[in-house]
Amino acid sequence: MVIICLFFGYQKWFNYEVQALIPYISHGLLIFWLYLLFGIRRATYFLGVSEWLFGALLFAGFWNKRLGILGLSACVGVSVYLLRQDVIRASLAKATSV
Repeated sequence: MVIICLFFGYQKWFNYEVQALIPYISHGLLIFWLYLLFGIRRATYFLGVSEWLFGALLFAGFWNKRLGILGLSACVGVSVYLLRQDVIRASLAKATSV
């Protein structure tokens, strides 16, 4: 899980990922404010650094269980949020195609 967080955070520094995240961030209920506050490029940097932080917290969980639980909670929260966004996006696409 730590390696996955590191790889996902690393991807946020490249233009292809910035372009891929535009619909997720601009239409996200909890993260739409990132573009307003940081702009497109810096918003994805913020997400990348956040994912690195979650990975670091997971890694620190080997020595401090509370930090590991915090990192795990953050990873699970982000995963649930993104899954929910995908379900909403799919249902909207289905509703508009009918």
